[in-house]
Amino acid sequence: MGECFYLLDWALVLKEKGSLLDLIDPRLGSKFNKEDMMITINVALLCCNVSAALRPAMSSVVSMLEGRAPVQELVLDPSASRACTSSTSVHDLYPINPNSNYWENRD
Repeated sequence: MGECFYLLDWALVLKEKGSLLDLIDPRLGSKFNKEDMMITINVALLCCNVSAALRPAMSSVVSMLEGRAPVQELVLDPSASRACTSSTSVHDLYPINPNSNYWENRD
């Protein structure tokens, strides 16, 4: 298997660059609401925080997705390291080979 990258890591890099819309399936073209998509992506990032204490409660997630509450700011726990966790990480479960043509071959 070739080099892999991790979707969550890619999303965090894109967030830092201000390019989260690059996560969206290009086959959608412009057939989506950008504001709703940004809310969804940002809430998803909140839910993926390595530190369980920094993840929002499901009631907060629902409120943010329904527009009844503002999307919280993403705070990463600097003391949490993905490499040091004892549980299975998202990296172990969902590696993506960048040479796999994943984006072109999805149906």
